[in-house]
Amino acid sequence: MITAKGYAALQAGTTLTPWTFERRPLTTHDVLIEILYCGVCHTDLHQIRNDWFPGIFPMVPGHEIVGRIIEAGEHVTKLKVGDIDSF
Repeated sequence: MITAKGYAALQAGTTLTPWTFERRPLTTHDVLIEILYCGVCHTDLHQIRNDWFPGIFPMVPGHEIVGRIIEAGEHVTKLKVGDIDSF
């Protein structure tokens, strides 16, 4: 397992709180990204507040990221370790 850290809404409508969680191991088609920057946009706020539909909590918002590839599965062809990109 991979230990990850983020800021999560633990329940709908709560403020973001530091949170540590486990991710599954990488597969041959995955990349591991060191997140350098992440934006939380208005859509993320709607998700945290359950404005559109019931969310799954804890929820780590933010889908606009810039990061560095620190590991890549053997079938990954478009990215390589050390690349910095937006996702």
